[in-house]
This record gives sequence, C-alpha cells and structure tokens, in this order.
Amino acid sequence: MANLSSSSEAADVLFTLRADQKLLDPTFDRYILRPERLAMSKKKIEGKKVRCKLPSASQWGYQQIRAHTLAAHLFFDRFGGSCRPSFFALLDDLRLVSLTFDQTSKCWSDPVEVAHIGTPPPSLSSPSCVGVDVEDASFPESLHFLDSHTALTSCGQNAFSVWYTGDRQKNPTTKWREMFKYEIPPLHKLHDDTKESAADEAYPALILDARRRQEEDTSGVVFDVLLLTVAPVEKAKSNGAESAEDDTAGGDKMEMARGKSSGGSVFRTNLIWVSVQAEQQQLINNEDADVSKFVVQRVRQILCDGKVEFACFDASVPRRLVVFGVGRSPRFVWDSAKPIISEAQQQQLQSPLVGGDGNETMDISAASDAEEPAKNRVQPAAAEDARQQFNADQLEECDRLPEVEDDVSAFWLDGDSHELVAMTIINELLFTAKITAGGAPVFATRYDVDTIVWRHNEIAAGKKESAVSHLFTLNAFGYIQAGHQDKRFLGCSPDGRYATLINRTNHCFLYFQSAAVPNEHELKNRRTGKRAEHIAKQLVLSMSDLDTDFDPNDALNEFIGFHAASDTLFLLTRSAIYAVEMPK
Repeated sequence: MANLSSSSEAADVLFTLRADQKLLDPTFDRYILRPERLAMSKKKIEGKKVRCKLPSASQWGYQQIRAHTLAAHLFFDRFGGSCRPSFFALLDDLRLVSLTFDQTSKCWSDPVEVAHIGTPPPSLSSPSCVGVDVEDASFPESLHFLDSHTALTSCGQNAFSVWYTGDRQKNPTTKWREMFKYEIPPLHKLHDDTKESAADEAYPALILDARRRQEEDTSGVVFDVLLLTVAPVEKAKSNGAESAEDDTAGGDKMEMARGKSSGGSVFRTNLIWVSVQAEQQQLINNEDADVSKFVVQRVRQILCDGKVEFACFDASVPRRLVVFGVGRSPRFVWDSAKPIISEAQQQQLQSPLVGGDGNETMDISAASDAEEPAKNRVQPAAAEDARQQFNADQLEECDRLPEVEDDVSAFWLDGDSHELVAMTIINELLFTAKITAGGAPVFATRYDVDTIVWRHNEIAAGKKESAVSHLFTLNAFGYIQAGHQDKRFLGCSPDGRYATLINRTNHCFLYFQSAAVPNEHELKNRRTGKRAEHIAKQLVLSMSDLDTDFDPNDALNEFIGFHAASDTLFLLTRSAIYAVEMPK
C-alpha cells in the first residue's frame, strides 16, 4: 500500500495540467450579441409532471446538495438512433417515459411509458427502519444506458436494477423488463469497525457512472456501477461542538465531514463500486435472459475524507477510477474491496478477486509541497498573449481564482492495488459531460478567462501528463460564467461549437465560437482592421419570447434539464420539452 510520505514519491504521481497553445486564441476579441429568432418545437407533457426531487430538510450538507446538482432529469440515449434522438424522463408517479424527436419533420413523438422504476429497497420496509423517511433516505433517481439493449436505474437509494430494453436503435418505446435487482448492503455491514445503528440500513445513493466491459479471460461481461452515498455515522454531542472521528480498518483516524443539523447528525461520504457479472455475453442481448445468471462479483467501498465534486470510471483502464475532490490533501480509504460471492460461484465464473486490506490509499499532503503552488495550478495564458494584463486593483470578484483550499484536484485510483496512479490540480471544475456512447465524461475547467474542455486518455508509461488532453477551448466562457450568480446549468455541444449557460430566471445564453458573417454585413476586427470572415456570436434565448404559453412565474416552467447537441438545444421543464434549432 502506497502512502505518499515524501516529496519524491508525491512527484511521481503529481503532474501539471497544461493547455495546448494551438487550441487557444490569444487574439479573441469579444462575442457580438445578435438578435435572432430561433425555430422551436414543443411537446407538452400532459397528466403527471416530470419529477424533480429537491433536497429534503435534513439534506442540508454540501455533499448532499452537490449530489442533487449532479442528478439529471432529462436522459439522452447516446446508444439510440442518430436520425431520431431519444430522450427519457421520469414522471411524478415514477413512470419512465420515452420521447423521440424527428429531425426531418421537427416534431416530437407522444410520451410512451417504458418502465416503472421507483420501487424502494426492501430495507425501507423492514422493522429496523420504522420512522425512516423515504425522502430523507433518497437522492434523485438515476438512469444510465450501458449499451443499445441494456439500461441501469436507481430509485435514489441503496439499490439499482439492470433492465433489458430491446433494441432502442430500432424501437425506443419497447417495454423494458427488469433482469436483475441488487440492494447494496447497509454501510455497517460493508466494514466491520463502524458501529452504526440498524436505522442506517436505508441510505441515499446516486449513480455517478456506469459501464459495460468485457471480462478478461471469460465469455462474460461485467457491469460496473459507481454510486455516491452520504450517510450519518453517529449523533453529535448535545452541544454539537465535538468533531466526529471514525476508526478505519487500517487503524488510522479520519476526521469526517461534519455539521450540525436539527438532529446533530454527522455525515460520511462514500463511493461504492459494484461489479455485476453475467455468465454469458449473449444473455445481455437475449430477451429471455435468465436473471439467475447475474452475480454480484465484487463490492468496493471508498471512504472519502473531503468533498467529492464528481467521480467516474477511467474508460481506458478497466479497474480504475477518476475522483474529483476539493482540496489538495483529501484521503481515500478502501475498506471493503472484499469478494462477496460464494466460493462455488467464484470457481464457476473463473473471475480472479482481490481481497481488501482496509488501508489508506494515500495521504497526499506531501504532494502539495512537491512543487511550488504556482506550478501545480493550471498555468494562465502566456505573457506574450495579446490579452490585456490587469493589476489586482482592477480585478472584479468574477476575475479571481478560488483560494488554494478550494482547488479541485483529480485523482486516478487503481481499484486492484488501491494505489494513487496520478493526480493533478485543476483549480475549478465547471462542468462534466458525456459526449460519446460508453466513453468517460469530459470535464471543463477555468483557464484564465477561458474554459478548457479536457478528455481522458490512457496513461502512457512514465508520462502521467498523458492522462488527459486538451480537447477544445470555449473562449472567455470562464469569465462569463463567473459573472452569472444565478446560473443553473453549464454545458457545451460535443464538438465545442457553442457553450450554453442556463440561469434560474429561464434564460438561456448561447456562445458560438465561430459563426460565418453574411456577405451583406461588413465587420472588421478592432485590433487588426481586417474584415472578419467569422465572428464569435452571443444569443440570448428567452422562452417567454419563443413560447406564448410560457409563464416565467409558474414553477412548472422552470428549466430542470437540458441537452446540448451540435445542431439542436433540448430544454426540459416539468410540463414540456423543447427542441431549439441552432443557427447554421
């Protein structure tokens, strides 16, 4: 087990995130506001409204609020047909409905029910959980697509289901059939040294990522599911002043994230990694799949000391996680990487399992000292850039970078050895997005005034910096988003053609990186004096202008989800879904 006890060891895993200078535009001038009316197609959702679960009164902590902000309400099927984009939404009665958009006729299909996914785990009905409020013990529901025939859902608690969906490329409205359901054991049964009460059997869980991968040396496939949980570990003293500490399996003490609610609860953040194996690959595409052929292969639990902004699987390495945590010295403890299947099942599946040792993966406090802080941070634009330089007195609040203790760092964790493979400090995580089916999400960070979108790569031998690469740049978007205090969603199209910012007053701001200038218009660059062939364009989309039925004072008309495609922006409220055609 590797503990980073020296600067030299820290330097082995720490690398600096560097922008590709060829993808930066130091001559970028400004966005030009263009009043354009965009074509819009609307589908009203009759009857039950789209479900939008808000934090309960007891879910007041930062990590709990963060889990709600990470939850999606509009689910785009990247494995579906390309000509008719497919979307799914969960209604208030927990029915999952499918909607498709015909890009030729610009019309929406009627919502079609495909599944009912809201059944709580059996533990909520057990005598030990009498008095446990379902809303308090749940996060928003989750939906992830594993391939064109399989989907994964969670009801927001410690359980998930694997569904056979039929071939969604051919028919996205086929009724789904539940093939396998798994209730994650109570936290106090995943590790032996904690003393939680039985009331902890039901706890909230949000699926952060899920994937399907081919198992090595077998004909089976494995579904990996990564969940974020935040659960109480003990009651604070009456004065609420004491710190909560927990004994880990390795004997170390770890200070938990803590705070005082009405009940004085102390919360702990965990990442739970569940691997489910199917005996034969063809079972996954077989409508008559035998549920008994699904076996929970392994459960890993990672105890997190610090705030977790996001986590996902490394697409290039089967057993590796990427965790985005706040601060430069959080710690992660693997205390239940133990096999939980029987010996007979293990022999049947022929899957090598690695036992857990309960030790700490890292204490990376030394990593912050391995290089000067300025070298660890994403480097600002080069001095020779044409951007004007400012002194500190001229800076506004949105110009400033977060304090060092608020930096977000990315950690690559090996699921077998529990080693820290690589880490980098990225300053500020703006958003994440999945732009390819089955791939790892890209992530966006602020770079000076710009925003850089990064993609994950396989780490080359001896080159930790190859873990990520600069995909594209959103000019000035880092500064723009910092100036919006009421922003709700940030994102961009998969090709980086435009960035979007959606606020809480139902306005959508679109920032096009390069749009052709019509021949009848004469625009010149203010610096060079040359005629501009392309301009950076800003559009402000107000639903009050596009939709005569839209009432900005109606809570049902708040934007609760979006999807940015290259040529269309999709927006979801509780009562309707919109497709807004982007200008050419």
